[in-house]
Amino acid sequence: MENTVNGLTFRSNFDSGNLGRVECIGGDDYMCHVTGDCEGTPHANSNSTWFHFEVQGGDVGRTVMLHIKSLNAQTKLYGHDMRPVVRKGKGSWSRITTRPHTVATQQHFVVSWPYTFDGTDPVRFAFTYPYSYCELKSHLAQWELLAKQSSIVFERSVLTKSLDGRDLDMLRITSPKGRDSDKKIALFTARVHPGETPASHMLHGLIDFLLSDNPQAAALRANFVFKIVPMLNPDGVARGHYRSDTNGVNLNRMYDCPKMDKHPTIYAVKKLFLSLHGTGRLTLYIDFHAHATKRGCFVYGNALAGEKQVHNLLFPKLLSINNELFGYQDCNFSQKNMRTKGKKDGLSKKGTGRVALYNESGMVQCYTLEANYNMGMPSDADPCPVTYTPGLLRSVGESVLVTLLDEHRMNPSSVLHSTTYQDLNGVLLSISRSLKQVNSATSFERIKKTLSLPTIPRADDLAPRQRVFKQRPKRPADRGE
Repeated sequence: MENTVNGLTFRSNFDSGNLGRVECIGGDDYMCHVTGDCEGTPHANSNSTWFHFEVQGGDVGRTVMLHIKSLNAQTKLYGHDMRPVVRKGKGSWSRITTRPHTVATQQHFVVSWPYTFDGTDPVRFAFTYPYSYCELKSHLAQWELLAKQSSIVFERSVLTKSLDGRDLDMLRITSPKGRDSDKKIALFTARVHPGETPASHMLHGLIDFLLSDNPQAAALRANFVFKIVPMLNPDGVARGHYRSDTNGVNLNRMYDCPKMDKHPTIYAVKKLFLSLHGTGRLTLYIDFHAHATKRGCFVYGNALAGEKQVHNLLFPKLLSINNELFGYQDCNFSQKNMRTKGKKDGLSKKGTGRVALYNESGMVQCYTLEANYNMGMPSDADPCPVTYTPGLLRSVGESVLVTLLDEHRMNPSSVLHSTTYQDLNGVLLSISRSLKQVNSATSFERIKKTLSLPTIPRADDLAPRQRVFKQRPKRPADRGE
């Protein structure tokens, strides 16, 4: 879309752009209508939260009022001071300085804010920090060059093509030393929902860290092979959709029975997962997402039985130790959250990546990692939660890798010894006690053996090592993924 109104040119005809039409409603007030996913096609649906557009032609000092209309009613998100982002020219993105005003009725949800031009450069606005398909391609080229200069194995391949013919890129990162057959495998994916850009920022931080000269990164490359699919829904991203692909499909409900002709990217990733699992070396699968209603950073995991659940909880517990943005107590591992159906589409979470792939493989550590679009959770100690930036989100990706080292006792600079847990055994014991499944050192030894943990101290030496978590307010039931 490109439209000039009162000397201002509005455009969204670029990768990840979304703006349907603009009308002046008096003075310098402009009603900007967002386009819903697949609008104008037989596949149109009600998903309409992402917007991304450019405005050019404003004189210095001119103030306009922008009203973003045709949005889903994200009342919780904006009620917690969610602010869109702005970029002037080729500068950096930042959140707008004025808290937006919202109006919610049964028919409409409108978000409004003023903007004063201070230069002649075009100005872009977006729902949150963008991460487009073209931007990914640029970063892939930069990472490839960096890896080549650093003698790191960085293989880039096209796993398949999307419905619109875009690449489904896959990365393989490891050290040239050692045999792959001696290394465990971790699989990371992101952006099955195109509007969930925090997922890409987290994964970006993960890849940056993995390619760095940090000793922890070197240990990761020496002991693991990383398979990464950074953008599962490139068509939705390029088209400026919020949750759907070209055909209006929520691809994160298709993992239980994907079709090559209808869901080629999910079909290919599921095939990849099962192939990697068949080697016996796949140890971790994480699908990166973002969340609109539930604040903070957390995972959705599966509800398992006995010692498997201890293993299942270990990774998020360690992640909460390595990054204060991550809330272990905010995670959800319930049976209900493995089969919940969406209110709008009626599709079950049995079709999500972490549930469907677990059901088919039995692999314990299958997670959905979520980060709120806006901020973390408040607490008694810190009533003003941190507002997320790309840099903070990238730190979560880094911590995922550090946690992987901790779990496999390969971290050259672990922080566990400086916590009340003291070591990995202490973390494991804390989890076991919280589940009320460990009543003796003997049963704990069985869990230790399952996880290939080192010998534990005598039961008499095991003092309680419960971490003191900050108290957080109760929240209503959430829906994500």
